[in-house]
Amino acid sequence: MMSKLVLASSTLLLLLCIWVTLSQSSPVRCCTRYSSHQFPLLRLKDFTLQDTTMICNIEAVIFTTVKNKQICANPEDQWVKKAISHIQNTRKSA
Repeated sequence: MMSKLVLASSTLLLLLCIWVTLSQSSPVRCCTRYSSHQFPLLRLKDFTLQDTTMICNIEAVIFTTVKNKQICANPEDQWVKKAISHIQNTRKSA
């Protein structure tokens, strides 16, 4: 009886690990709060806009840094508007 319980628990744990690994291969990136820091324009290389949905509860700008980190920012902040404009202008001139 004990060996069946151990086998069932091990199997369940293995299936859980596989599920977690597979679900992380395509995560839903969602900002839930804004970063409190303003980032220098030269450290930002791209951005995407996040709309309010059932999953994502705030509108946000998701900046990607030159080191491929993602930063959630408030689209109403002045520095965010400048950064978006800077990135768009950089794309045009490239």
